[in-house]
Amino acid sequence: MNKQKIAINIGRNIKIRRIILGISQLELSKKANINQSHLSLIENGKKIASIPILDKIAIALNSTISDLLCQKY
Repeated sequence: MNKQKIAINIGRNIKIRRIILGISQLELSKKANINQSHLSLIENGKKIASIPILDKIAIALNSTISDLLCQKY
């Protein structure tokens, strides 16, 4: 799998999990203490998040990094 497909998959998993929880991008960015525009780039597969950022997002989503990396959603 190339980097672009990985970025798209991670972004899709984050977005779907966020929607399932019924929170906005703004709410998630605040909970994860990251910039909303950065989160948007990640969700849209335009940027691959670092491990520390993925950890913050996973915690804010009551999830794990593993869940965000896999294609289960």
